[in-house]
Amino acid sequence: MKKKIFAIGLATAMTVSAVGLMAGCGGRGADGAADGSSILTAVAREPSSGTREVFEEKVVKDGVSIADWLDEGNKMPGEISEQSSTAAVITQVSQSFDRLGYVSLGSYMENTDKVQAVTVDGVEATKENVQSGEYSIWRNFNIIYQPGALESNDLLANFVLFMESEEGQEIMMKDYIQLPGLEVKEYTPYAGTKTTLNCSGSTSVAPLMRELAAAFSKANDGKVTVNVQEGGSGVGIQQATEGTVDFGMSSRELKAEEDAAVDAMHICLDGVAVIVKKGSKCTAVTLAQLFDLYTALTPIVTEA
Repeated sequence: MKKKIFAIGLATAMTVSAVGLMAGCGGRGADGAADGSSILTAVAREPSSGTREVFEEKVVKDGVSIADWLDEGNKMPGEISEQSSTAAVITQVSQSFDRLGYVSLGSYMENTDKVQAVTVDGVEATKENVQSGEYSIWRNFNIIYQPGALESNDLLANFVLFMESEEGQEIMMKDYIQLPGLEVKEYTPYAGTKTTLNCSGSTSVAPLMRELAAAFSKANDGKVTVNVQEGGSGVGIQQATEGTVDFGMSSRELKAEEDAAVDAMHICLDGVAVIVKKGSKCTAVTLAQLFDLYTALTPIVTEA
Protein backbone atom coordinates (compact mmCIF):
# COMPACT_ATOMS: atom_id res chain seq x y z
CA MET A 1 0.00 0.00 0.00
CA LYS A 2 1.10 3.57 -0.39
CA LYS A 3 2.92 5.29 2.45
CA LYS A 4 1.78 8.68 3.66
CA ILE A 5 4.67 10.81 4.86
CA PHE A 6 4.22 14.21 6.45
CA ALA A 7 7.79 14.44 7.70
CA ILE A 8 10.15 13.60 4.87
CA GLY A 9 13.86 13.11 5.35
CA LEU A 10 16.65 11.53 6.26
CA ALA A 11 9.95 -9.61 28.57
CA THR A 12 12.21 -9.84 31.24
CA ALA A 13 15.80 -8.68 31.22
CA MET A 14 18.39 -11.39 30.68
CA THR A 15 21.24 -11.78 33.13
CA VAL A 16 24.25 -9.77 32.05
CA SER A 17 27.41 -11.76 31.36
CA ALA A 18 30.81 -10.20 30.92
CA VAL A 19 33.71 -11.46 28.86
CA GLY A 20 37.34 -11.22 29.84
CA LEU A 21 39.46 -8.12 29.55
CA MET A 22 41.95 -7.54 26.81
CA ALA A 23 45.54 -7.84 27.93
CA GLY A 24 46.86 -4.65 29.48
CA CYS A 25 43.47 -3.22 30.48
CA GLY A 26 43.88 -3.65 34.20
CA GLY A 27 41.68 -5.44 36.70
CA ARG A 28 37.95 -5.43 37.32
CA GLY A 29 36.16 -4.47 40.47
CA ALA A 30 32.59 -5.26 41.53
CA ASP A 31 31.39 -2.58 39.10
CA GLY A 32 33.06 -4.10 36.06
CA ALA A 33 35.80 -1.90 34.60
CA ALA A 34 35.51 0.51 37.49
CA ASP A 35 36.03 3.69 35.48
CA GLY A 36 34.65 2.73 32.10
CA SER A 37 38.10 2.25 30.59
CA SER A 38 36.96 -1.07 29.13
CA ILE A 39 33.57 -1.88 27.62
CA LEU A 40 32.99 -5.61 27.99
CA THR A 41 29.25 -6.20 27.79
CA ALA A 42 26.96 -5.43 24.87
CA VAL A 43 23.39 -4.55 25.83
CA ALA A 44 20.88 -4.96 23.00
CA ARG A 45 17.14 -4.85 22.38
CA GLU A 46 15.16 -8.03 21.71
CA PRO A 47 15.09 -9.30 18.09
CA SER A 48 11.63 -7.85 17.34
CA SER A 49 12.72 -4.32 18.26
CA GLY A 50 12.74 -1.69 15.55
CA THR A 51 15.59 0.09 17.33
CA ARG A 52 17.68 -3.08 17.13
CA GLU A 53 16.91 -3.52 13.45
CA VAL A 54 18.00 0.03 12.65
CA PHE A 55 21.14 -0.32 14.77
CA GLU A 56 22.10 -3.51 12.96
CA GLU A 57 21.52 -1.89 9.57
CA LYS A 58 23.56 1.23 10.38
CA VAL A 59 26.56 -0.32 12.16
CA VAL A 60 28.97 -1.15 9.35
CA LYS A 61 32.54 -2.45 9.20
CA ASP A 62 34.45 -2.77 5.91
CA GLY A 63 31.23 -2.23 3.98
CA VAL A 64 29.32 -4.98 5.81
CA SER A 65 26.55 -4.14 8.28
CA ILE A 66 25.60 -6.31 11.25
CA ALA A 67 22.37 -7.03 9.36
CA ASP A 68 24.35 -8.23 6.32
CA TRP A 69 26.56 -10.35 8.59
CA LEU A 70 23.48 -11.98 10.13
CA ASP A 71 22.01 -12.60 6.67
CA GLU A 72 25.13 -14.60 5.85
CA GLY A 73 24.09 -17.12 8.52
CA ASN A 74 26.11 -15.77 11.43
CA LYS A 75 24.56 -15.51 14.90
CA MET A 76 24.95 -12.94 17.66
CA PRO A 77 26.92 -14.13 20.72
CA GLY A 78 24.70 -15.71 23.33
CA GLU A 79 26.25 -13.59 26.07
CA ILE A 80 24.75 -10.36 24.73
CA SER A 81 22.29 -8.91 27.24
CA GLU A 82 18.95 -8.59 25.44
CA GLN A 83 16.37 -6.24 26.94
CA SER A 84 12.67 -5.94 26.18
CA SER A 85 12.37 -2.16 26.33
CA THR A 86 14.20 1.15 26.06
CA ALA A 87 13.85 1.67 29.82
CA ALA A 88 15.42 -1.73 30.51
CA VAL A 89 18.44 -0.91 28.33
CA ILE A 90 18.97 2.36 30.21
CA THR A 91 18.68 0.54 33.55
CA GLN A 92 21.16 -2.15 32.55
CA VAL A 93 23.74 0.29 31.16
CA SER A 94 23.45 2.61 34.17
CA GLN A 95 24.29 -0.20 36.59
CA SER A 96 27.89 -0.83 35.49
CA PHE A 97 30.72 1.01 33.77
CA ASP A 98 31.60 -1.98 31.58
CA ARG A 99 28.31 -1.94 29.63
CA LEU A 100 27.30 -0.26 26.40
CA GLY A 101 23.89 -0.12 24.76
CA TYR A 102 21.75 1.87 22.35
CA VAL A 103 18.44 3.73 22.76
CA SER A 104 16.31 6.41 21.15
CA LEU A 105 18.03 9.80 21.21
CA GLY A 106 14.88 11.30 22.70
CA SER A 107 14.85 8.73 25.50
CA TYR A 108 18.55 9.32 26.15
CA MET A 109 17.94 13.04 26.52
CA GLU A 110 15.39 12.25 29.25
CA ASN A 111 17.96 10.16 31.17
CA THR A 112 21.21 12.13 31.10
CA ASP A 113 21.42 11.82 34.89
CA LYS A 114 22.00 8.06 34.48
CA VAL A 115 23.80 7.54 31.17
CA GLN A 116 25.94 9.45 28.68
CA ALA A 117 26.08 9.21 24.91
CA VAL A 118 29.39 8.50 23.20
CA THR A 119 30.44 9.96 19.88
CA VAL A 120 30.31 7.59 16.91
CA ASP A 121 33.13 8.04 14.40
CA GLY A 122 33.78 11.42 16.01
CA VAL A 123 30.21 12.73 15.68
CA GLU A 124 28.01 13.59 18.67
CA ALA A 125 24.50 12.19 18.93
CA THR A 126 22.52 15.44 18.72
CA LYS A 127 19.33 16.48 16.99
CA GLU A 128 21.31 18.88 14.80
CA ASN A 129 23.76 16.19 13.68
CA VAL A 130 20.96 13.75 12.91
CA GLN A 131 19.12 16.38 10.88
CA SER A 132 22.25 17.33 8.93
CA GLY A 133 23.06 13.69 8.20
CA GLU A 134 26.43 13.81 9.98
CA TYR A 135 25.34 11.34 12.67
CA SER A 136 24.99 7.96 11.03
CA ILE A 137 22.57 6.03 13.28
CA TRP A 138 19.05 7.39 12.81
CA ARG A 139 15.53 6.37 11.82
CA ASN A 140 12.00 7.62 11.28
CA PHE A 141 9.26 7.18 13.84
CA ASN A 142 6.14 5.77 12.20
CA ILE A 143 2.49 5.17 12.86
CA ILE A 144 0.96 2.13 11.17
CA TYR A 145 -2.71 1.71 10.29
CA GLN A 146 -5.06 -0.22 8.04
CA PRO A 147 -5.65 1.08 4.51
CA GLY A 148 -8.45 3.62 4.39
CA ALA A 149 -8.49 4.10 8.16
CA LEU A 150 -7.81 7.85 8.01
CA GLU A 151 -10.71 8.30 5.63
CA SER A 152 -13.15 6.11 7.54
CA ASN A 153 -12.24 6.95 11.15
CA ASP A 154 -12.65 10.65 11.90
CA LEU A 155 -10.95 10.39 15.30
CA LEU A 156 -7.79 8.89 13.77
CA ALA A 157 -7.75 11.65 11.18
CA ASN A 158 -8.21 14.30 13.86
CA PHE A 159 -5.34 12.90 15.92
CA VAL A 160 -3.08 13.04 12.84
CA LEU A 161 -4.21 16.64 12.30
CA PHE A 162 -3.21 17.40 15.90
CA MET A 163 0.23 15.86 15.35
CA GLU A 164 0.66 18.09 12.29
CA SER A 165 -0.49 21.19 14.18
CA GLU A 166 1.74 23.78 15.81
CA GLU A 167 1.09 22.35 19.27
CA GLY A 168 1.79 18.81 18.15
CA GLN A 169 5.01 19.82 16.43
CA GLU A 170 6.19 21.74 19.49
CA ILE A 171 5.86 18.52 21.49
CA MET A 172 7.79 16.53 18.89
CA MET A 173 10.57 19.07 18.51
CA LYS A 174 11.32 19.11 22.23
CA ASP A 175 13.29 15.85 21.99
CA TYR A 176 12.84 14.79 18.38
CA ILE A 177 13.26 16.29 14.93
CA GLN A 178 10.84 17.95 12.55
CA LEU A 179 12.00 17.50 8.99
CA PRO A 180 11.70 19.78 5.97
CA GLY A 181 8.57 19.25 3.94
CA LEU A 182 6.05 19.37 6.76
CA GLU A 183 3.17 21.79 6.33
CA VAL A 184 2.11 22.79 9.84
CA LYS A 185 -1.69 22.90 9.95
CA GLU A 186 -4.28 24.68 12.06
CA TYR A 187 -5.95 22.33 14.50
CA THR A 188 -9.73 22.10 14.80
CA PRO A 189 -11.02 20.18 17.86
CA TYR A 190 -12.69 16.86 17.24
CA ALA A 191 -16.43 17.01 16.59
CA GLY A 192 -17.25 13.33 16.01
CA THR A 193 -18.71 10.63 18.20
CA LYS A 194 -15.79 8.22 18.73
CA THR A 195 -14.06 8.68 22.09
CA THR A 196 -11.13 6.25 22.25
CA LEU A 197 -8.07 5.36 20.18
CA ASN A 198 -5.72 2.47 20.95
CA CYS A 199 -2.02 2.48 20.06
CA SER A 200 0.58 -0.24 20.58
CA GLY A 201 4.16 -0.95 19.61
CA SER A 202 7.61 0.58 19.80
CA THR A 203 8.96 1.36 23.26
CA SER A 204 10.97 4.15 21.64
CA VAL A 205 7.93 5.84 20.11
CA ALA A 206 5.69 5.28 23.15
CA PRO A 207 6.98 8.17 25.35
CA LEU A 208 6.38 10.66 22.54
CA MET A 209 2.97 9.16 21.75
CA ARG A 210 1.91 9.38 25.40
CA GLU A 211 2.80 13.06 25.50
CA LEU A 212 0.95 13.71 22.26
CA ALA A 213 -2.04 11.72 23.55
CA ALA A 214 -2.27 13.74 26.75
CA ALA A 215 -2.11 17.04 24.87
CA PHE A 216 -4.66 15.80 22.32
CA SER A 217 -7.09 14.87 25.08
CA LYS A 218 -6.61 18.25 26.74
CA ALA A 219 -7.20 20.07 23.46
CA ASN A 220 -10.55 18.26 23.32
CA ASP A 221 -11.52 19.03 26.94
CA GLY A 222 -10.88 15.44 27.99
CA LYS A 223 -13.62 14.06 25.76
CA VAL A 224 -11.28 11.73 23.88
CA THR A 225 -8.68 9.23 25.11
CA VAL A 226 -5.66 7.71 23.39
CA ASN A 227 -4.43 4.54 25.08
CA VAL A 228 -0.74 3.75 24.49
CA GLN A 229 0.71 0.29 25.15
CA GLU A 230 4.29 -0.88 24.59
CA GLY A 231 5.38 -4.15 23.02
CA GLY A 232 7.97 -3.41 20.35
CA SER A 233 7.70 -2.34 16.73
CA GLY A 234 6.94 -5.85 15.49
CA VAL A 235 4.02 -6.15 17.89
CA GLY A 236 2.64 -2.76 16.88
CA ILE A 237 2.79 -3.58 13.18
CA GLN A 238 1.17 -6.99 13.73
CA GLN A 239 -1.65 -5.58 15.84
CA ALA A 240 -2.31 -2.79 13.36
CA THR A 241 -2.43 -5.40 10.60
CA GLU A 242 -4.90 -7.49 12.59
CA GLY A 243 -7.00 -4.41 13.39
CA THR A 244 -6.76 -4.92 17.15
CA VAL A 245 -5.33 -1.40 17.57
CA ASP A 246 -6.00 1.80 15.66
CA PHE A 247 -2.34 2.80 15.35
CA GLY A 248 0.74 0.64 15.54
CA MET A 249 3.93 2.46 16.56
CA SER A 250 7.17 1.53 14.82
CA SER A 251 10.72 2.84 14.93
CA ARG A 252 11.61 0.98 11.74
CA GLU A 253 10.29 0.96 8.21
CA LEU A 254 7.80 -1.63 7.02
CA LYS A 255 9.12 -4.79 5.40
CA ALA A 256 7.80 -5.72 1.96
CA GLU A 257 5.37 -8.30 3.28
CA GLU A 258 4.07 -5.84 5.89
CA ASP A 259 3.76 -2.99 3.42
CA ALA A 260 1.26 -5.02 1.41
CA ALA A 261 -1.18 -5.11 4.33
CA VAL A 262 -0.98 -1.72 6.06
CA ASP A 263 -0.12 1.93 5.49
CA ALA A 264 2.59 3.88 7.31
CA MET A 265 3.17 7.53 8.10
CA HIS A 266 6.43 9.11 9.23
CA ILE A 267 5.83 11.48 12.14
CA CYS A 268 9.37 12.65 13.02
CA LEU A 269 13.04 11.70 12.89
CA ASP A 270 15.03 10.26 15.78
CA GLY A 271 18.64 9.30 16.33
CA VAL A 272 19.83 6.13 18.05
CA ALA A 273 22.24 7.13 20.82
CA VAL A 274 25.02 4.76 21.87
CA ILE A 275 25.16 4.99 25.66
CA VAL A 276 27.39 4.11 28.59
CA LYS A 277 27.07 4.74 32.32
CA LYS A 278 27.22 8.37 33.43
CA GLY A 279 30.82 9.28 34.29
CA SER A 280 32.40 6.55 32.17
CA LYS A 281 35.82 7.20 30.66
CA CYS A 282 34.46 5.80 27.42
CA THR A 283 33.37 8.85 25.43
CA ALA A 284 34.01 7.79 21.84
CA VAL A 285 33.57 4.67 19.71
CA THR A 286 33.75 3.82 16.03
CA LEU A 287 31.25 1.89 13.94
CA ALA A 288 33.92 -0.79 13.52
CA GLN A 289 34.29 -1.14 17.30
CA LEU A 290 30.53 -1.44 17.68
CA PHE A 291 30.45 -4.11 14.97
CA ASP A 292 33.16 -6.12 16.74
CA LEU A 293 31.53 -5.75 20.15
CA TYR A 294 28.10 -6.92 19.02
CA THR A 295 29.27 -9.72 16.70
CA ALA A 296 32.26 -11.08 18.65
CA LEU A 297 32.14 -9.40 22.08
CA THR A 298 35.49 -7.77 21.34
CA PRO A 299 36.07 -5.34 24.24
CA ILE A 300 36.28 -1.62 23.55
CA VAL A 301 39.26 -0.17 25.37
CA THR A 302 39.47 3.55 26.05
CA GLU A 303 42.78 5.14 25.14
CA ALA A 304 44.69 6.47 28.14
